[in-house]
Amino acid sequence: MPQIWMTYDEISDLLGCDAEVARAMAIHRSLDRRKSRDGLTRTKLDLDWTGRFIAAIREADPARDRAVR
Repeated sequence: MPQIWMTYDEISDLLGCDAEVARAMAIHRSLDRRKSRDGLTRTKLDLDWTGRFIAAIREADPARDRAVR
């Protein structure tokens, strides 16, 4: 499984919630969080959120996904 690290803003876009809610959810799930060199905190997605991320990528451009397959 790939490691995907996202900011709270990116997670909020993925889940359709506010960045503070995304932060609270990440803390509740006990996900790894690290401060990056750019000053932003990134969270390592768990299996469920990684699945949502991959599904979102596939929905974004179905033609590209078919080409990859």
